[in-house]
Amino acid sequence: MFASALETLRAGGPIAWLLLAMAFVMWSAAAARAWHLRRGFRGGLEELLRAQLRQPANAGEGEPIVLRFARRVRELPDAQGRARLLERSVDRTRVYAALLRALVMVAPLLGLLGTVSGMVDTFASLHESAVHDAASTLEAHLEERTVAGGISTALITTQLGLIVAIPSLVFERLLERRAKRRCLELARAHAVYEARVQDGGAP
Repeated sequence: MFASALETLRAGGPIAWLLLAMAFVMWSAAAARAWHLRRGFRGGLEELLRAQLRQPANAGEGEPIVLRFARRVRELPDAQGRARLLERSVDRTRVYAALLRALVMVAPLLGLLGTVSGMVDTFASLHESAVHDAASTLEAHLEERTVAGGISTALITTQLGLIVAIPSLVFERLLERRAKRRCLELARAHAVYEARVQDGGAP
């Protein structure tokens, strides 16, 4: 199976190897985004805020977004500062989003480029053969097989582009839904904290 995959990549040429590298970057970014958007706590937001108010304010860089917001919000005495913290936290939910979206869009186009290039080469070869006008039926038959093989090889990059793009598109959509949930949790946590401030229950 590995030998077959390697042969497919070789047949696809430089575009196929570029698509393989793109797939590696894409899934690495997707994994990093999924980790970045993890929830990081159990229960409701009220319980989270209550727990964080009793703990030292030591938010780490690698903490989940909502948990980090809950730790840092009490350090800000004014409402404007807390609103800015909410905006920055929402911006953090977009980490790697633009990169993933761009790669998902480029992958099938890159595969199509490889196919078009392969087809151009195939038809150029066919044109040269037609100019020299094959002398025998056997040569004509071999020529037809060569053209068919060239077209088949040219289509490999389109196939690879779709193989890279389709699963990545599905996963990117799932991550977008998770990011929206984190944004809603941030907005809810901000509203809950502001209500506590208004009631005199937050430091």
